Formats: sequence, structure tokens, C-alpha cells
Amino acid sequence: MMLEKFKQKPLVAIQCITYNHEPYIRDALEGFVMQKTDFPFVAIVHDDASTDKTADIIREYAEKYPDIIKPIFETENQYSKKDGSLGRIMNDAISATGAKYIAMCEGDDYWTDPLKLQKQVDFLESNNDYAMCYTQARIFYQQKQTISKNIYGKKYSGFTDLLKRNKIPTASVVYRMKDYKMYLSEVKPQIRGWKMGDYPLWLYFSIKSNIHCIESVTSIYRFLNQSASHVSNTVKQFEFGLNSYLIREWFSVNYNKGILYVKFLKLAYIIKYYLEHDITIKEIMYSINRTNKHPENSKGY
Repeated sequence: MMLEKFKQKPLVAIQCITYNHEPYIRDALEGFVMQKTDFPFVAIVHDDASTDKTADIIREYAEKYPDIIKPIFETENQYSKKDGSLGRIMNDAISATGAKYIAMCEGDDYWTDPLKLQKQVDFLESNNDYAMCYTQARIFYQQKQTISKNIYGKKYSGFTDLLKRNKIPTASVVYRMKDYKMYLSEVKPQIRGWKMGDYPLWLYFSIKSNIHCIESVTSIYRFLNQSASHVSNTVKQFEFGLNSYLIREWFSVNYNKGILYVKFLKLAYIIKYYLEHDITIKEIMYSINRTNKHPENSKGY
């Protein structure tokens, strides 16, 4: 559905993509509507043709909080098309709000701090040389129904450190719209076949601008065994990890930063995975070829 014009231009637009998140979506929506800010904000909640009651719950919140919850309901699943439709729909919707900042939170994660957005916007408004800031999170293990004692989201210390490991919780970030549009124009992630939408963005911001960590837990990252990054199939899990090194290599080559370091990390990952998992050399070579086959990803190598 098309978004209607906003009565008041929001300063922040929250991007929330959800699919069959009936058991979790209330937590995400509650985290949005409980935010206490001195500025207007909206949440673009995109339901990708869920087959459970996710859409019904979103409608309930949209009726109760019409100034905050702005839903998009699909009748056909966009993610499964694998043609960038989902990204284009969300980018157009977020851009239509005219918001200065974008916050992210998928439908199975949620916020716990009612001052989360206020803290982050206050920082970004006072520090124009920063493209993004994030906070810390805790991990909720859905199968065990337990929350980790350890904090997820280490303090940012530069591009090379971020190459080693993605330490930024997606549900905790807020970034500038103008820098995001530069990323889309310059990097063109929609044509690259990357399996991660967040990590390339962090790498870009770390090269082009500054990133700040607010050392405060504000959100929960829900660990689901069936999620893309935690698939049980050994080969698919290997390919997902390998794709993250493809992303690292692209940024290292195209921005001439840490090339040898990334190649070493990639080789170490392959060797370690082979030694620790039930996977054959033939499967590894097949996965490497599959991961590298996207024509756009070979440019610059």
C-alpha cells in the first residue's frame, strides 16, 4: 500500500521488516511506541505477506498508534523474488517520510530503553561528523528462553577492527539519511547479491565517516535457530559466512584498505570451518564457486 502524507515531518523513521513473526512482533512494536522523545518519529512496518497473524497484530497497533505505526502489507512475498523488490519498497517508504535519521529493528528483535532514540539523536545532532551511532544489546536465546549475561556490541575502534568481526547490533543503530543515500548511490548493494544488508553499511560508514558507540544496553537481539545467519545446514552456514568475507573483500579492494588482512581472515575461516565441521573439500570448493559467481562481485579483484 502507498504511504499517505505525514501530518508532521518525522525526524526519525524506524525501518522494521517482518515475516511470520507472530510470537515476537508485539515486543518490537511496544519498543517503538514506548519511546520518549522531544521530536516526532514514525515506524515503517513492512509485513512481507505473512501467513500467520503478524499482519493482524500490526493493524491493531496501527489503529491504536496511527501517528507512529505506518504499515505496509504485501499480498505477495517480496523477499522470495530475489530481485531487490523488498529493498526498493522500504527505501522508497523511508525516503517518503522526509526523516533525517533512520533507525533499524527487525520484527523479531526489540528495544528495552524508552530513551533509546532520544540518546542517539542527541548525539548525532551534536556531532555532524558522525554518520551513525549504535548502542549495546543482549541476546535472547529463543529456544532456551534465556537472556545472555554478556553484552553484545563492543566499542567501535575503526575499519580494520570491524573487518575482523561485525560487532554492531542491527537493532541498535541510528544513521543519517543523507549518508545512507550516498551509500546506495556509490556502492549499489542491490546488485551485488550480498546476503547481509547491515554489515556492508557499517563498513561503508567506517570508511567514509565516523561511528560512535553509546555504551548502554537498549535492545534485545533474538537468536532464532532458523534465521539466515544461524541455519543448521553445514554447507549453507559455511556459504553465509563466506559471503561475509566476500563483502569484506569488496570494500577492502575498492577502497584499498586492509586487502591482505581480509584475504588472511578468509583463508583462516575456510581452514577453521573445514577442521571443525562435517564438510568435504568438494563441498567447500563448490561453495566458494557459488559465492563468487555473482558477476558484480568480481569487479576490482
